[in-house]
Parts: sequence; C-alpha cells; structure tokens
Amino acid sequence: MFIISEVALASMSNKALIFDISTKRLKEDGHTDSDVSRIYAQIRGELSRAGFCDRIQHSVYRTTNGDGINSLIRLLQRKQEFPMFCQYKERIHWMGCDEYSDVTDAFDLNP
Repeated sequence: MFIISEVALASMSNKALIFDISTKRLKEDGHTDSDVSRIYAQIRGELSRAGFCDRIQHSVYRTTNGDGINSLIRLLQRKQEFPMFCQYKERIHWMGCDEYSDVTDAFDLNP
C-alpha cells in the first residue's frame, strides 16, 4: 500500500502568489516610474523562473505545474536576486488555487 504524506500532497497542488508593492514608498525614496516598472518586470521574471508562470492579474501569479510548494521554495532561495521587491513589498499572500475558475463571463450583462 502506498501512502502519500501531507507534504507530498501539498507539493502536488497549484499555488498562487498575490502581492502588493508600495509604489508610494518607492516614489518617496526618489525612485522613478521606470524604476517601478523595472521592479515589476524583474519579479515577473523571477516568478516565472520559479514556476509561477500563469499571470492571472497584474500582481497575481499561479503555478500550473502541480508543484506549488517547490515553486515557492525556489523563489525564496533567490530572494537576494530581487532586493528592491523585497524591500518595497507591502504584503505577499500564498494560496491554494487548484479549484481556480474564471467566472468572468458569468458577469456579462448581455451574454
């Protein structure tokens, strides 16, 4: 009989990262709009490299490889590579999303 541990089950699921960056603090510290764009582009690349390849919204990315825990670990292991993001992050949420479903069309007024 094969028993799958909770950790194994958790690693076999898709996860999403939802984050906010304080553009207000960036501006207060003298950073330009170009700097802000560069930070978003850098974190997008790092997220993709770690396995968060599906961009759901501007600051929402999810895995599609069923390996959400390891994707988070890969991202955390590289945090020295994106220090501006780490410095100006407001909050970062990590959540399960295996039941993620796009219900956009349900809100159409004239389907």
